[in-house]
Amino acid sequence: MRFFYVIFSVAVLSVVMLLPSQSFAFQEDEFGGLQPAGPEMVPGGLYDRYRIQNEYSDTLAGVIDQYIAHVNADSIQSTIQSLEDFGTRFSLAGNRKEVAEWIQGRFMDVGYTQARLDSFAFNTFYQGNYYQTMQYNVVVTYEGHQNPDSVLVLGAHYDSIVTDFNDPFDNAPGADDNASGVAAALEIARIMKTYGYAPAYTVKFVLFAAEELGLHGAWDYADKASAQGMDIYCMINNDMIGYTTQMPGQWTVNMQTYPGAEWYTNLAQYIIINHTSLQFTQNSQFNHASDSWAFHQNGFNAVFFIEDEFNPYYHTVNDLVIHLDKHFAAEVTKISLGMLIYLNGSGHTDTPLFASWDGTADSDWHNAANWNHGLLPSENTTVYINSGAQNHPVLVEPASIGSLHISEDATLVIGSGGALHVADELVNDAGPVGLILDAEAGSGDSLPVLIHHSGNVMARVKQELTGYPDRGIGSPLHWLAAPVAGQGIEDFVSVINGADFSMARWDEPEDRWLYYQDDGGPPGNAFAHTEMLPGTGYVFTTGETATFAWEGELHAGDASWDNLSNQGQHPGDPYPAGWNLVGNPWASGILIDHAHWSSPDASVELTPKYWDQQQTGGSYKPYRQGDVIPPHGAFYVQAVKPGASDVMLVIDKEARTHKGDEQKPEDYIVMAAEELSEGMKQYTYIRLNANASPEYDHRFDASFAPGIA
Repeated sequence: MRFFYVIFSVAVLSVVMLLPSQSFAFQEDEFGGLQPAGPEMVPGGLYDRYRIQNEYSDTLAGVIDQYIAHVNADSIQSTIQSLEDFGTRFSLAGNRKEVAEWIQGRFMDVGYTQARLDSFAFNTFYQGNYYQTMQYNVVVTYEGHQNPDSVLVLGAHYDSIVTDFNDPFDNAPGADDNASGVAAALEIARIMKTYGYAPAYTVKFVLFAAEELGLHGAWDYADKASAQGMDIYCMINNDMIGYTTQMPGQWTVNMQTYPGAEWYTNLAQYIIINHTSLQFTQNSQFNHASDSWAFHQNGFNAVFFIEDEFNPYYHTVNDLVIHLDKHFAAEVTKISLGMLIYLNGSGHTDTPLFASWDGTADSDWHNAANWNHGLLPSENTTVYINSGAQNHPVLVEPASIGSLHISEDATLVIGSGGALHVADELVNDAGPVGLILDAEAGSGDSLPVLIHHSGNVMARVKQELTGYPDRGIGSPLHWLAAPVAGQGIEDFVSVINGADFSMARWDEPEDRWLYYQDDGGPPGNAFAHTEMLPGTGYVFTTGETATFAWEGELHAGDASWDNLSNQGQHPGDPYPAGWNLVGNPWASGILIDHAHWSSPDASVELTPKYWDQQQTGGSYKPYRQGDVIPPHGAFYVQAVKPGASDVMLVIDKEARTHKGDEQKPEDYIVMAAEELSEGMKQYTYIRLNANASPEYDHRFDASFAPGIA
């Protein structure tokens, strides 16, 4: 906060204002201005007739209480400490951009993508030297869902200074002045995002530079906003809100008021009386001494909160977090949050932009009662799975959302029949136990599906391998691929609890199966790896039903194989060369769609094959266009370039799906060769297509008919 030295001897005159809790229903009138946000009547901030009202609606009281209950004193103190730890935040010091970028990063960490540095030039003489600098306001935009062109600004300055004959370039901790105000803005931003509050009107969190040398950051922003015609209907300012020596119950906050903004001053009184434990005073003696003054001078409404008790460490090297009361700062923070909610409505729409899992009813993702606003997330919703819910969510039906954030100690289970598509960011702070794809959860026999685009997402994927009826070929065969990176084979097979098992992979150059038990260890280590590599196919048999679990980082990008081989086929071998057993690297199905499958040199047959265990006697069977390779399933592709050892196949991530193509082409002839004594069939497809050439064309032809054929 910017004061002159003479203020040390000034007594702050205070007038206590008391306000009864009453209600007033605002109605739309001919003056226009802000419209109601949802079913609740939201006060029209630009309606002159309401600016002197001191009666306010209780309609949103429950919503306000719900959100301010999340204000966390420890979170506020942590932010103040982190800003103090910069040593100085003096606006002429060399670390000024570093400080601004740190604040920007904190907003981005809690989910704000529209966080930017708004730079401006500031030149000044200071202690006999001339400084030419660039300064950096931090501007974070939280766009309104109803009327984004109308704006509320929540502001605080982040720079600091000392005037006690110490060097501000070296040490200006500024814990109260004004890390406390920055902490309030960050805490409010965190709560809105974490708990899914969607404002009706746009909220801009603006953290100002160079306040201590003349409100320069605020003047730059307010002047530009006025010149651009920005519709700012109130600026809420917090400057020095952490110091008190009073006991709880006696805490007092001061409001510096501005003429013309009486409606907002009275709203602040209403929030204080009905939603905090604070007392308040108000005057206008120092309303020119902080950033809100620049907004008032540009014709915008403003409210300015400051501690009522003078801080003796003001502008000294002893303005430290140890001299502040984090609980008092938290209580003052509630005023600004309450005002923002009152002005923005209930915080949800029929298709919510943000949804937070409460789990108050049960574990059903599709039960609206489990979500904070009673509305199911939609394809544009940012979803938060928070710790401490009564039940963790279980998804057993398809769902599409915008973004997903899983907090530490929280868990989301995608069960059998469940398919979750996350269009944008997926963040899992809980590790593998936070995101579980569990085929045993839910009902039905379809495997859980997750489609997402983010890297560094940890998960646990569980599949129960049941024994199929004996088809005359011995133990059931399971064709598997790891959907995660770093899955150790020993860890994977250890869950069998001593049951007989066999694990193998096909080696095309050697034209033989390599068995883990026989070829997996030294000295030869022909199996070649001790981890199940994503994209590699494995065949697995077990003597009894067992549940397996992969655990690690999910693959999210394109799938690429660049070492496919056509070096096999021993003399007399009835099977053609070029067989390569690969695996689905995603926790989803793969749509057979040649628009997403490519072989750059046309040397891979794009009609993959798989082993159909359900077929009597078993059968190698081709997939066709529109079919889906199941999650963590293995399949064959055939390299058709003779003698090659570096053939490439690319399947782009857009091929991921949880259902088949309902528009499968019908121009197929199915041919099968059958071995009568064992009831074993071999299938191939012939596709009739006018684009096919007389020669073999892997885009349209499927010639696989080995063995008995």
